[in-house]
Amino acid sequence: MCLSSSLVLTAASVSALAQTQPPGQSASDLPAARAQTGAGTEEKSGRLEEVVVTARKRSESAQDVPVALTALGADELEQRGITGVSGLTTGAIPTLRLKDVAGSPTVLQAAIRGFTNPNGTDITSENPVPFYIDDVYFGREQGSALDLTEVESITVLRGPQGTLFGKNAMGGAVQISSKPPTGEFGLRQIVEGGNIGSWKVITHLDLPKTAEIATKLDFLATDNDGWQKNPAGPTVNGNLPFDPTRTAQTTQEQNFGRVKYIAGRLAMRYQPVDTLTVDFAADYTQARSTGAFNQLQSSSDLYTGSVWLDQTQRIDESQYPMFRPLDHQQFYGARLTANWAPSESLTVKSITAYRKDSSLEFNTPGPANTLPAVFVGRPDLGVLTAPAVVYDIQHKQYSQEFQFIGQTGANLQWVGGLFFMEERGSQINNTYFSLAFPGTVFGPGPVPQLPGIVSLGTPTVLDPAFYLPTQISGADVRNISAAGFGQVTWHPPVLERNLALTAGLRLGLDEKRATRPFGFVWDQVTYPATQGAPAPTPPEVPGQVCPCSPRTIVERRALPLATAAYHWTEADSTYLSYSTGYRAASVSLSSQTLNPVRSDSVASIELGEKFEFLGRRVRVNLAAFREQWKNPQENASTASVSTVEFFNGPNVITYGLELDSSFAPWDGLLLNVAGAYSHGKDSSIDSPFAPPGAAPVQQFNHPVDLPKFTGSVSLLYDIIRTSYGIWRLNLDVNGTSRYFSNPNIPFENPGYVLLNGRVGIAGVPLGANGGLLDVMFYGRNLADKSYQIYDYSTAGVTAQNNIAVFGQKRTYGVALAYRF
Repeated sequence: MCLSSSLVLTAASVSALAQTQPPGQSASDLPAARAQTGAGTEEKSGRLEEVVVTARKRSESAQDVPVALTALGADELEQRGITGVSGLTTGAIPTLRLKDVAGSPTVLQAAIRGFTNPNGTDITSENPVPFYIDDVYFGREQGSALDLTEVESITVLRGPQGTLFGKNAMGGAVQISSKPPTGEFGLRQIVEGGNIGSWKVITHLDLPKTAEIATKLDFLATDNDGWQKNPAGPTVNGNLPFDPTRTAQTTQEQNFGRVKYIAGRLAMRYQPVDTLTVDFAADYTQARSTGAFNQLQSSSDLYTGSVWLDQTQRIDESQYPMFRPLDHQQFYGARLTANWAPSESLTVKSITAYRKDSSLEFNTPGPANTLPAVFVGRPDLGVLTAPAVVYDIQHKQYSQEFQFIGQTGANLQWVGGLFFMEERGSQINNTYFSLAFPGTVFGPGPVPQLPGIVSLGTPTVLDPAFYLPTQISGADVRNISAAGFGQVTWHPPVLERNLALTAGLRLGLDEKRATRPFGFVWDQVTYPATQGAPAPTPPEVPGQVCPCSPRTIVERRALPLATAAYHWTEADSTYLSYSTGYRAASVSLSSQTLNPVRSDSVASIELGEKFEFLGRRVRVNLAAFREQWKNPQENASTASVSTVEFFNGPNVITYGLELDSSFAPWDGLLLNVAGAYSHGKDSSIDSPFAPPGAAPVQQFNHPVDLPKFTGSVSLLYDIIRTSYGIWRLNLDVNGTSRYFSNPNIPFENPGYVLLNGRVGIAGVPLGANGGLLDVMFYGRNLADKSYQIYDYSTAGVTAQNNIAVFGQKRTYGVALAYRF
């Protein structure tokens, strides 16, 4: 819930994830006969806009949905300069925490109520806060930051949504809906330019309808110079250091924090009759980027401390020239959605989708990779480096969902459906945790498979120092999910139909199959391969402990829901709900055993109040929740900080309070105040992976991305309306208290407050029929705060290093938007 601030506003109600109201459902069918405001209508009375969402697979007023949610409509998104989910990373919705995974600008890690995936790039792990773009489930965080579609609304559902949304909707779900083709000629053009050499061009073109087909084209191009300087760049070096056998390939060093996209999208809508709509969309994105610099916070390692200075505040330039090429990523897919209304009381919906993405990502060899080029024999590069850290990730998914949305009589509404998804992926990691420089206690012995190279200690992790085809490690994974679901809402004829009772159930099956088809995990595994099992038998090949046979886990799940809601008046309702969700089984990519960990689940009790007063000029939404996280997927380092096993830990209880409020005293002014208090604590436990006979190793786990306090205050103000345009101001202040970003790191990220703003003139007419122009000056992190968003630990030569990633420095510029 959070940010009813964001929930309503300026000129345009929107339907989150559905552009049309299902046939047969009139405004009077909604509880308490609440009227819906159509998308694109604008009220001049100064009252708050009413937002229509599809949080329960049917169009309803957001105020009538007994779920904590925040919905941002198209006009508010435009006024705030938010063109996609990445625009929410500064905290505009306090209870949706978004950040770049380890600084990677194209991979967003989402967290709601402490549920998140700290292993965001791993193909074998699962994300407990899924994204749905036009009803299509996105299985991976890769590509979630892209701003391609013309967004009509963003809806954030908080709390478990397993009954209707299914797999991994444990912390909540994020719904994004794009504007469909209009069938009439129209053009929206955005051009931005700012500091750090940033520029962006976005085009949305609607074409006239032809043969009952409306067509729309979207285009995006953007680039910048990076916001942290690399003294090495731009220079061209010779061989890529991770593959000395390639003699022709060159690379150019880049600054850190660079983002370069080019993308296109085609959308088509066919509507031969009023009762049938068929939507097709296909998109392609090519991304080139570099992550933020990973800074050394502190180190007990003798070698690291002699090379790197402690960097406890954001730096704008790396200490040394660094090897840092661009990451290469591609994302593409297609969707076919059909809506058919055979009668006024039934709508049938089919959503068929295919997605594919590929990534070649470099992990910056900074303080996390402490060995300089001269130490590993590559002084010819002229830049500080070590064995390059390369993640090669391939992923594709096919999904099919059928929805049946109906109504029986005046008092019974229902929805049912079937869901199927097949997902395949592979990931190959060539890491700097190498044979020659392990992260464990030193010991004698040569390196297996590499005669003549002497190890400084027992080799512990996945790969050798350089790219050797027989020595790369990784995993292939295949996921299958199938489910059937149903939910019924009954309005008893008594109490003037103000009482609504809802019950739902989802029955599903998930299968995960993981294989490590080649490569080795180096070390002798002395701990049990699974909890409670004996230590493994010695492998046939010295040093090879990874079983290459597939690991398969099949789980079945029932997800119930029950809700009671009562409308005291048309503008005041109270609800009490019980909901459930789960995260599918996962496998640690850096596991020495490749054993899967079982799914974890959550059961939530939520009490909410939603009310409006003063003629709908004030809106206040409150929610209190208590959630029991059962068998949470925890992780523990084993032979070193870079070998990690997953296991199911003891239950965790979280609880909290959330507030959304909006105040519109007159037309053109909106003040939003949102905030949350949350509490949760993991128990300290003994690691289940201690060697037999050894003293127990105490494992401290922390709830991730669960700050005690978060808040946001925003002002959207049309200062003065003139014949030549509207002078407009938008300010928002977003803050958080300290929080953990890694479950096993005892250090918290400090709290921070960020100030963002936009000011300028909107709606300037360009002649009688020349369209409208907006000229807005924007700034993000206007106070230029140094704020830490992520931390982790790595192995040094003799001890451990603590690494941190910081958020972007102050950026500013001008944005021109033209509408015709």
